[in-house]
Amino acid sequence: MRITKVTLKNYCQHEHRADEFGPGLIGIVGSNGSGKSNYLKGILRALTGASLNAGKKEDDVRWNADSGSVRVDFEASQTQGHVTRQLTNSRSELVFGEAKYKSSTQVDQALYDVIQISPKLLNDVVFVQQGQLEGLLFMRPAERARALQSMFGTESAEKLHQLLYEVLQGLSVESRSDAIEHTRLQLLTAQKDVESTEAGITELRKALLSDADRASAEAFVQSYDRFQLRRGARLKALDEERAATSAADASRLRVSSLRGAVQELRAATEAVRSDVDQARQRLATYQSAKLTADRRTALEAQTKSVREALSRPGPTSYQESEPKLEQCEAELPDAQNLVNVARKVSQLSGQPECPTCLQPVPVAFVEAQRASLPNLETRLKGIQERIQLLRSNRQVHQRASAQYAAEQATNTQTLRNLEAELAALPAGVVLDEKQMADDHELIQMYEKTAQDQQRSESELAVAEATAAQAEERLTRAKAGLTDYADMGEEPSQPRYEKYQAALAAHNEADRKLIGLNSQKLVEEKRVGDLRAEMDRLAAHESGLAGIKKFKNLCEKARTVLHRDQLPNLVAQAYLQSLNSRLQRYLELFEVPFLCRICPDLSVECLFDGTPRSAERLSGGQKVMLGISFRFAVNELFVNSLGLMVLDEPTVYLDKDRIGCVVKLLEKVKGYSQAAGLQLIVVTHEERLTEVFDQTIRL
Repeated sequence: MRITKVTLKNYCQHEHRADEFGPGLIGIVGSNGSGKSNYLKGILRALTGASLNAGKKEDDVRWNADSGSVRVDFEASQTQGHVTRQLTNSRSELVFGEAKYKSSTQVDQALYDVIQISPKLLNDVVFVQQGQLEGLLFMRPAERARALQSMFGTESAEKLHQLLYEVLQGLSVESRSDAIEHTRLQLLTAQKDVESTEAGITELRKALLSDADRASAEAFVQSYDRFQLRRGARLKALDEERAATSAADASRLRVSSLRGAVQELRAATEAVRSDVDQARQRLATYQSAKLTADRRTALEAQTKSVREALSRPGPTSYQESEPKLEQCEAELPDAQNLVNVARKVSQLSGQPECPTCLQPVPVAFVEAQRASLPNLETRLKGIQERIQLLRSNRQVHQRASAQYAAEQATNTQTLRNLEAELAALPAGVVLDEKQMADDHELIQMYEKTAQDQQRSESELAVAEATAAQAEERLTRAKAGLTDYADMGEEPSQPRYEKYQAALAAHNEADRKLIGLNSQKLVEEKRVGDLRAEMDRLAAHESGLAGIKKFKNLCEKARTVLHRDQLPNLVAQAYLQSLNSRLQRYLELFEVPFLCRICPDLSVECLFDGTPRSAERLSGGQKVMLGISFRFAVNELFVNSLGLMVLDEPTVYLDKDRIGCVVKLLEKVKGYSQAAGLQLIVVTHEERLTEVFDQTIRL
């Protein structure tokens, strides 16, 4: 098989790539992070349908893309074909010559039929992932043993060996004659139990009543029970009639009493109604007069308060402070000039000169000005502070005067309004306090009598409704008694007791009969189970010879599948073949040492006949050994495929060690061309490109 073209659409970081592949040694070159390893995983995804990335298959789709696909065109047996896998669903397609396959299952089976290589071998042998080139040779012994067993296909022998052990544990070849005898005795006992139960059933059936006798007894018992029920109902109806009569009489008496009370209260309220109306009119007049008097008193008090406010004097005059302010404002310029002159003179030094006329200034005059400067500044500050204080006082006086004038205007208007309201009030009325108290008492008495009347009328309505219900109840009770006027003749009690006893005995026998029938079914089932057990034991005895033969065969097969037997022979045969191919490739690629995998699965190298541990090899030597080992494994397991892929074989080498790999690849290139092997190498090393027949850059 030879890959001719790879097409990736929205696969991982590859948006769209379509690369042609020729024969020989092909390099896929790119910097770290450019997607080289994912490029190989895309090829493997197309060939196997499985994703080697973590997560779900759909996660292989490029970021922000809705769908994607991988396609590999190939040539096998001089026939062109291509396989395509969708990334977001299970849709697949394989075209090989004239044949076409659509479903994923059909594509997987047809692709296997074409290349004759399983997906596991493709992943483990053909596609050598980064870090796995020589990794198997330098694993820990236990891990290397498991990896080689998986490669040789002998790991299933241990599972089959254990499965046979479990099968043997479940096989029994012991004779069951004792169990047969024990079961036979149990069967005889069960058959006797069935016979005994059948005899009991026959006796119970004799104790049962005939259908006619039972029907006659049940009819008499039912008629007797119905008569007793009617008697009880009649007694209950009599009690109800007596209770209804008593309740009706009590209701009538209550209604009569309440009607008399209501009539008396109505007469009492009507007698005083006119006096109450007059009292209410007088109270309304008194209340209005009292409100007017209270309002007059309140207005007179407010008037007095407003007049007192109008008589209060206003703020004192500010005229006396104006001369002081004018004097301070007149002194301020002179004081300011004196301070300015003193400051300028005080700043003079050396032979002082007047800054204006440039005439010499006496030193004594300068010193005198310096000495007087603090006093002049203090006097200036005092004048400024007095001006500020006087101006502030003037503003305060002005605000107070304006506020006083506003308050006087408001109070004057308020006084006018109060005097006008007083003049509009009506003249006062003389109040008779005793008459008012009598009127209040009369109205309260009348309202209490009216409440009593209303309450009595409500009670009368309730009593009349209760009386109506009592009359209705009495009518129903009397009507109920008519249903039991004709009770008929009472059935005989002794006869009833006789039939009751006979029916009870019949029901008890019937109940026991049901139990015995159920017991008989259980015992018959036990007889059937014991007979089946007898048949099973007899069959076991007859098949015991076959079980013994099968057990012997399983034990022999388990012995053959022991790790020291057939799996070991297979592993040693593979190791011998693998070692011979490994030595041949080491010599072919002119590697300066030999190497072999020992029977105990350790790795030993020979330098001029001297054995050394493979762990002591340099990085470059390990890569040489790894490439030779992978060629040997490829030839041993997938020689017919004609394809091998190496991912970053120099990933752990420094720059000084790359040269030896370049020389090795030149020899590998010659061998690949001669053997018709398509070798794909993924690398980030630019120095390897000079060896490649074709370079694909990412």
